[in-house]
Amino acid sequence: MQKILNTKSLATFAFALIAAGCGGGGGGDETVASSQGPSTGSGDTQTPPAGNTQTPPTGGNETPADNNQPRLAAATTVSDGAALGTSQWPDGSTATGGLGQDVNGLTCSTDPATYTYTQLIVLQNGQQVAVPANIGVGTPTLASPATCVYPVHTKDQTGKIRVNGTTGATYTLGQFFEVWGQPLTASNVAGIEGTQTIYLNDNGTLTQFSGDPATIELRPNRQIVVMQGTPITQIPNYSWEALPPLSSTPWVLEGGEIGTLGTITWADGSTGAAATGAAVGNLQCLSGLTANFDTSAHLAIYRNGEQLAIPQDIGRTATCEYEVHTHNRSGVIHVASTEYKRFTLGDFFSLWGQPLTATNVAGFTGEPIVIYVEDKGDLRRFMGDPANIDLASHRNIVIQIGSQLTQVPTYDWLNFGPF
Repeated sequence: MQKILNTKSLATFAFALIAAGCGGGGGGDETVASSQGPSTGSGDTQTPPAGNTQTPPTGGNETPADNNQPRLAAATTVSDGAALGTSQWPDGSTATGGLGQDVNGLTCSTDPATYTYTQLIVLQNGQQVAVPANIGVGTPTLASPATCVYPVHTKDQTGKIRVNGTTGATYTLGQFFEVWGQPLTASNVAGIEGTQTIYLNDNGTLTQFSGDPATIELRPNRQIVVMQGTPITQIPNYSWEALPPLSSTPWVLEGGEIGTLGTITWADGSTGAAATGAAVGNLQCLSGLTANFDTSAHLAIYRNGEQLAIPQDIGRTATCEYEVHTHNRSGVIHVASTEYKRFTLGDFFSLWGQPLTATNVAGFTGEPIVIYVEDKGDLRRFMGDPANIDLASHRNIVIQIGSQLTQVPTYDWLNFGPF
């Protein structure tokens, strides 16, 4: 590991990170079961060598597709964060699903992990229905500030199920629906009832499944297509945008008042109202803040491969501190509050006094902007309004301006507690 910040040092250190990118991973088998070859998944999925077609898995009654059965459509490339299908269910698990408690032996964990990916595609009378985001994602509390996740969970509405590959366990579609808190039977999928037809796409082999859908294994790069009601003749097929890998050499963050990571670009401190301690939206500048809720996230901004240092003392004045602030130029954003609240990257930029949109980051415009979010090994590209990104505990937010990064930096939160 690389050590970048030392609280015992009286000097300021500047470091150059390796240019970074992310490996989001394919969300299902992206191979067409006809004359088309396999489509490409992203870097952190398990893709078989060219020409290596796996035998269809057992477990249930599976029949290879023939000329009278549906065919896979040509693969459509999508990015993490897209919405595939019409929204029908609210995001997150239901009241009977996984909200942090153990679910039939599955634990909501804050431990780092590596992930494989299975995609669930639900069709109702031929129309795709979006699988909700944040199924199996817990809610932070004062007692547990970190966001826990179950070993099977979603982060967006693509149907991409993130499957913990660190445990070595085999997980099933039934377990995912238990975490979701929705029914799954041969005639009922999350409340959608009707005649059911299921196809599995495994590395280009399309098979019809006629067993108990709860027993279907969540295998790497598998696409599970569940058709309720009228079946269709051409099955949707998706490939994920290839994303660079996470850096295998994390930088050790030690916190403190001294430390610089990147090239100094902006002046220290807040601008605008926050520079005077005035209220900024719902954010107040407080004296003698008691931090019952105390955690940190990390922000890194790169422009054409060069890391730009985040200013120190954003959200701090000589007499008070806002609940979101920086102590140094390391990129660590400190979140401290008397109670659990949701804070966002938009809150931080408001206190900084800098713009944050999909086309303008702290005054940089006219260049491509891509945002990556990494949560303890769970990496994805963020699509949408960047101001809505939660400052989750130990979350790594990387904003890429201009040229593509080759790796996404990773961090070891050495002196920041278990959260």
